[in-house]
Amino acid sequence: MARKCFWINTESSVWNECGSVVVVVWVTMLALANRRLEVRASIPRLAKLAHVSVEQCEDALARLSAHGVTAIDGGWRMPPDSVPPPGYEQEYQRARA
Repeated sequence: MARKCFWINTESSVWNECGSVVVVVWVTMLALANRRLEVRASIPRLAKLAHVSVEQCEDALARLSAHGVTAIDGGWRMPPDSVPPPGYEQEYQRARA
């Protein structure tokens, strides 16, 4: 299933302070997250989807924990500031029209 990502917070500390592998894993997690900001994936699956090694994925997850990504049963939870503010999608669609 494809998911359209129309919002990435380029002001985020992840975007600005972390290396490219961490950013790739973070963006992959944003694409996989459900409405509750849960990412349901094993480390090998997340690594495969992000096109990084398992070791790189583990290192990225360790760094992302400092940015609010928390481990949960069966995956991770993204921090609330990972998603666009309420009404952003409607504003984005209106601006494109």
